Amino acid sequence: MRVLGLDPSLRATGWGVVEGAGNTFHCLGCGHIPTKSGVPLPERLERIYLELTAVIARFEPEAAGVETVFTAKNPKVAILLGHARGVAVLAVKRAGVPVFEDAPRDIKKAVTGRGGAAKEQVAYMVKMILGLDESPITTDESDALAAALCHLLRYPVN
Repeated sequence: MRVLGLDPSLRATGWGVVEGAGNTFHCLGCGHIPTKSGVPLPERLERIYLELTAVIARFEPEAAGVETVFTAKNPKVAILLGHARGVAVLAVKRAGVPVFEDAPRDIKKAVTGRGGAAKEQVAYMVKMILGLDESPITTDESDALAAALCHLLRYPVN
């Protein structure tokens, strides 16, 4: 099964595509979609939508994994994150790909064994599981790959 993982953010939306069969997982690609803070919000959201649409067309995932909404301390940050998340989910749904949502703690637990794991621990385990030891990846990318891995680990297909 091929799964697209997403880590939506207005600053940089992370994406990662993982293919899994049994206990074997391969990273097919990952990246992030940065947007500049001085650019108007509609243009930033459009960039996220268009680039994710291209990623979906290129990799043809069978499912997508994304973190559930979490409560942010700053209401403005939460609203902006919600915009980016909404556009990302829309891009996936418009492509006919089912979206599965998991809590951040569940994603961390699936990948590291601990729901309270730090981002560095998640990144380390993602690299180990996918054999990306020497590959530099951003935290946005490792979080997206973790979401994809979580889906493959929690909803295995035989």
